[in-house]
Amino acid sequence: MLRSNAGGGFNLVSFLLLLGVAAGIYGAVKFGPPHWRKWQVKEALGDTASRFLGNRSPSPEADLEIGTELRASTIARLRALGVEDPALNITIERQGTGVAVAADYKEVVRHPFVNKITVLIFRPTVVLERAP
Repeated sequence: MLRSNAGGGFNLVSFLLLLGVAAGIYGAVKFGPPHWRKWQVKEALGDTASRFLGNRSPSPEADLEIGTELRASTIARLRALGVEDPALNITIERQGTGVAVAADYKEVVRHPFVNKITVLIFRPTVVLERAP
């Protein structure tokens, strides 16, 4: 008499697949929100760049004044999005006929059960050119 082991039991391959799915879910839950926030930050930086280019300032002094106002409003907007880094830095730099706006910040991801953290460093940058 031949015996067949065709049962749907739980074996090593099933365990590894389940472990992989669990790791994927954990990664999405822990690392998804900071990366999604990065895209929201980039959108806010694009708005800041558009507002800066929309102002046709005649001098570097006017650029500095408008840049300071835009920097403060952008920081407030990023705080509202959930960027909590106290060292958040926004740079607005005129480049020829365009502008580059960048944000430097860190996000801390805490891992339960192992008492460890992962620090994610982000530097989203938006470069816009004025249309001729």
